[in-house]
Amino acid sequence: MYRYLYVGALITGLLSSSASAMDREDFADYVWGRAGDGEIIYRVSTGAAYDIDTGKVVARLEGHEVARAVKSTAEPGTVYHVARAMLIYRHPETDAVLDVYPGSDPDALTSVSAYSHKDGAFIYRFGSPASNMPPRTIPGRVDCERQGPVLYCLRGTSYEAEEGRSVLEYRWTVDRTSSSLEAAARSEFAETEPPHPGISEGPVLIRLTSYRAPDWESVPDTLREWVETQAPGFATLPEDTTALIEAAGFAP
Repeated sequence: MYRYLYVGALITGLLSSSASAMDREDFADYVWGRAGDGEIIYRVSTGAAYDIDTGKVVARLEGHEVARAVKSTAEPGTVYHVARAMLIYRHPETDAVLDVYPGSDPDALTSVSAYSHKDGAFIYRFGSPASNMPPRTIPGRVDCERQGPVLYCLRGTSYEAEEGRSVLEYRWTVDRTSSSLEAAARSEFAETEPPHPGISEGPVLIRLTSYRAPDWESVPDTLREWVETQAPGFATLPEDTTALIEAAGFAP
């Protein structure tokens, strides 16, 4: 039950009363900020894990994602987000690596998300090429508001996921006019997780801030060094993304 006690505290007043459901223009900018226009993109995440019972910081977090957006020809209005992602849990004082999710095998967290805008609604589906399970439709409305050239979007939801994870909140800021790619596509994310042996005896709340990095060399040194020495596959995507999309249960 703890997963549902924090929803109200996490959904913040980012948008004004004039915010409305995502439209097609919002959708295009949202997808660009999240997955790009078809080129390989890199995202960096930083944050912390908190023990839910005590509020204590139990780990410093740094994560990385390499991704590509692929427009569907079978489903007009749908864009597939093919990605490999990982997250390092470091000791909050010594920076020693406590845990790595999902580990050093990049195939363990190669995923395909399907973003669609149909009949005025945003639809989010998620699939994994390695799971042999059909894609899941993840509930949650996305509300957006434009303030000048900047798009703000908020998606709050609560759902049961693998291993007890529940996504509670996404907040997105997209500004295509920004001279800095890092500032042009940023997001905040909050999620609850079950206890982590060696990190926390009870459930934890993770909070991450993410941004687009211009290239691989712009990824922070500590994160880039870990990937290059421990799991270089996380720095690349397979060339045949169509095969990954099909393996995840979608129609390219």
